[in-house]
Amino acid sequence: MKAAFYECDVTPPLGDIMFGNAKPTYATDVVAPLYAKALVVEDAGEAAAIMVVDICQIPTDMHDIVTKRIYEYTGRPAEKVCITSNHTHEGAPAGNDPVGGGHVDPAYEDVFYRRCADAVILAYKRLDDVEIKYGTSYAPGIAFCRDFLLKDGRMFTHGRRKYDLIERPISDPDESLPIVMFERNGESIGAIINFACHQDTASKVGYSGDYSSVLSDILKEKYGHNFVSFFLLGPCGDVGHVDPNPEHPIQHAPEIARKLSEYFENSVADLKPVTEGGVKSVKEYVDVNRRYFDDQSLLAEVTRIATDPNLGNVNRIKRMMTYVNSNPPASTPLPVQCIKIGDVLIVCLPGEIYSAFGKRIKEASPYDKVILVEQSNYGCGYIPVKEAFVPNCYFYETSLAPASCFAPDAGDVLTKKAIEIIKKI
Repeated sequence: MKAAFYECDVTPPLGDIMFGNAKPTYATDVVAPLYAKALVVEDAGEAAAIMVVDICQIPTDMHDIVTKRIYEYTGRPAEKVCITSNHTHEGAPAGNDPVGGGHVDPAYEDVFYRRCADAVILAYKRLDDVEIKYGTSYAPGIAFCRDFLLKDGRMFTHGRRKYDLIERPISDPDESLPIVMFERNGESIGAIINFACHQDTASKVGYSGDYSSVLSDILKEKYGHNFVSFFLLGPCGDVGHVDPNPEHPIQHAPEIARKLSEYFENSVADLKPVTEGGVKSVKEYVDVNRRYFDDQSLLAEVTRIATDPNLGNVNRIKRMMTYVNSNPPASTPLPVQCIKIGDVLIVCLPGEIYSAFGKRIKEASPYDKVILVEQSNYGCGYIPVKEAFVPNCYFYETSLAPASCFAPDAGDVLTKKAIEIIKKI
């Protein structure tokens, strides 16, 4: 089997917006350079590529623009390429933020897309024989569910302020830490590292890939400057780094990266060779319905938000009206992709998908070695569980907005499609 990594610096000029924050936030520093990182794997003429970039989410036009350039240079079609975001809230300013009002510099965006494609193109040029090993560690005490059922039946996002009222979190975070190590002539050249915890733990002062940037620096010190830490974010639409217990300190990027590096190092000696089985990539699209409000139901929802003390937030109304006034389509085709590397399966889903869907996919998969990746190929916002769309739910992630606009069954539809592709692949 052949493989290669490549990383391109995509750090923008100072002063551009960093998407994913409650209000427009502009970079005044570079805490850590931003990268587009690519991994290409090939066996018997079949190849697949994954590119992960330091950005909050994939802009809607990015997939087609980047995969077109990759095809022009390599002849590899779009269905063999996955483009994913590590969801840093201090990342590259590509695409627009209709609520926050931030817009990217078109000159930078053009260079950004080309550099992202170039990471994949340059990885293709460097394919060489590798040995691949796999193992799964666990990383407890880092990720916490951030959506809670209270004792009175209501459901809220972020539990520190209501800690004494919490009945239980709505889900348990997936604390697994799958690792795929790539070696060439006995030397480690890079590793896939997969973990599910929101990347919103950094300073908000300057550009940064959040805790995955710090983790990369730590591993480069261990394995050399050319070692590529290929971080893929697991399903964590409802999972963050804040322990709901207010007596426990909140961990930030340095502490999280240090813990992940320790768990990584402790498992390296136990990694086992990946079973030969070829490389295959399947990407399919499934129509997913959006939420719809007629004039009467829209008025009722605005009234509910304005009069409910738990929702009385002008920003919620602003986000909702921004979405409604954009005249969205009734449904959108969303991509689901599965990439097989030997007996390792990588399942790539769009949006900020809730952790429960990842667990369903793992349980239904005939593969033991499964890596789940959110924010892939299309930025479609939050995909909560269907049970959250009830009147007594006050989750941030279910409030109608450009970043939360799909029907309650969206996660079920995407999960079903993923399981279909797994069986097919």
